[in-house]
Amino acid sequence: MIRKYKIAIMILLLMIVASSCTSTQEEVDYVTIYSIALDSVISVSEGLNHDMKYIAIDTATLEGATEEDIEEVMTYFDKYGVDVLDESFDSLRGKGMVINNDYLDGVLLRVENVNKLTNKKAELEVSKYKAGLGAVGIICDLINDGGTWKLKSVQEKWIS
Repeated sequence: MIRKYKIAIMILLLMIVASSCTSTQEEVDYVTIYSIALDSVISVSEGLNHDMKYIAIDTATLEGATEEDIEEVMTYFDKYGVDVLDESFDSLRGKGMVINNDYLDGVLLRVENVNKLTNKKAELEVSKYKAGLGAVGIICDLINDGGTWKLKSVQEKWIS
């Protein structure tokens, strides 16, 4: 009888240890979330896209994304048929791509703030910059609807 209790206790302990080693939290799909959020700002103030020669994405602002995630986000924007660059405003300026210290031949996309980011909901502030007086910032809400990320709402936060 004591032997059965010992075996039962050992099995119970093994189950507890095994269950603590597996993660019950789903991973966040950074690629889809960042792609949808950054893409949503492209369609806001579409005049800023006129004669767009490139899309620069400041990937340093993509919190939590791996190098592989970043590559996938960059590839997502190939659909616009222009060069997709991994650049910040400062790096564009350093490469002589900022005209009159203000204007871009393309657009610069950034994640300005991540207000909420889970495996079910995300709220991000993203921006698109063309020039000092040609930029827009939005707040976008995304939801995970049965495994598919969808844009729930877009709210313009600022415009210059």
